[in-house]
Amino acid sequence: MSNEDYARILNQIEHYENIGSYEYLRQACMEALRYEPHDKLVLSKLTRAYYNIGDYDNCVKTANEALAHQTPYEQGFIYYMLGAERDYASDHKKAAEYFLAAIERRPENAEYVAQYALQLAYLGRFDEAQELLYRAEEMDPHNYYVLNIKFRFYKYWRNDRDIEEDTLSRMLPLSPSPFYMNRALAEFHLKYNEHEEAYEYYIKASLACPGDKKVLKMLRLLEARGFGGAERQKEAQIPDTEPKFLDALRSKLTGRNRNNIHFGATIINNETIRFERIKLYDRRFSVLLPDSFRDMEPGEIKIKYNREGAPECVKTSNDLRTNFSLTLCESWLPDPLSTAKAMCAELSKQRPEDTFFTVRASRTKSRIRFAFFDFIVSARDDDIYHFIAYIPIQKRLLLFVFNTTSEQMREWRPVALQVAQSIEDCGA
Repeated sequence: MSNEDYARILNQIEHYENIGSYEYLRQACMEALRYEPHDKLVLSKLTRAYYNIGDYDNCVKTANEALAHQTPYEQGFIYYMLGAERDYASDHKKAAEYFLAAIERRPENAEYVAQYALQLAYLGRFDEAQELLYRAEEMDPHNYYVLNIKFRFYKYWRNDRDIEEDTLSRMLPLSPSPFYMNRALAEFHLKYNEHEEAYEYYIKASLACPGDKKVLKMLRLLEARGFGGAERQKEAQIPDTEPKFLDALRSKLTGRNRNNIHFGATIINNETIRFERIKLYDRRFSVLLPDSFRDMEPGEIKIKYNREGAPECVKTSNDLRTNFSLTLCESWLPDPLSTAKAMCAELSKQRPEDTFFTVRASRTKSRIRFAFFDFIVSARDDDIYHFIAYIPIQKRLLLFVFNTTSEQMREWRPVALQVAQSIEDCGA
């Protein structure tokens, strides 16, 4: 393999990590390691890939291999990943050891300190945990994830209302998910029997994610106890689930309109899915997305995506099996079609066992020319269908990625294209 080929693979690794395609990331890392078996950067990314596809044995194995080739500072991230793996397995004692090792190598990282404090709380060492959380907050007072761990600590182990409320108020402007924050505020008020306030925040959470079943259930329970009421329910625009409404909607979605999201809704697997237009990235563009899909919560985004390259918008179904992500990149591609063809050719060369479809060009409803391709990835549990589009928006590249299981591909494939076509440049 030439140096040019190796550089190309490294670029592919960055791309797969940024779009959250971890099976492809694993394959690209394995190919790179055949050329340079001890590349410490590739080993770190392979550790992340194994963690995100749920192969924890190989995650730990690769992490330990990476440790042998990295500087102490670089080892901090690997120990952090090992700690996250042990935390996921509820082995909080071992997780604490790993997070402490990460801190010893990167003492300036406030998130590492906060994660270590959380493990100590799980182990019953509450005073130490509290002291460390104060230290983490002093190090980075505007870090959302540090504040989130602090809130969880006081919510579950200290029950200090004033600190909980103050922490939530500081988290609110930093949160990447209005739905998550409003739900947290609702649960906070519910904990202290402030039912009217809880109802109001559940209303706001419902507006942010109308299809969330847990939020709808809590609204119904509060209404049954005399809080809220019909007028507030109407104001919240809670989706109507009456059989007559659904039957009427289904009767409209027949023939050529059945799978047209611009008609307002579509039916997928006998389920009615309605679409709403939302504006993203400081209102630079808008797009139609399912109103029953929710924002990924911060913890889910942190695990699934690389922090530096995480999309601002990740909409997911309740079972996390169907996802839309949109990333407005700094780069500019004057010819999206050439870019899509090159990327598709590269992927099909690396993955001959996967099924790739023809690269095509299309236009959005606002006449923006874009290019896309789609493919099916062979996986151990269930094959995954991917749709990737490259869309120019105000001299920047919008990377649009959709994925779902292959068994749902027939229903979702035309919808994914329609969502891409629904994108409108708000500055045009």
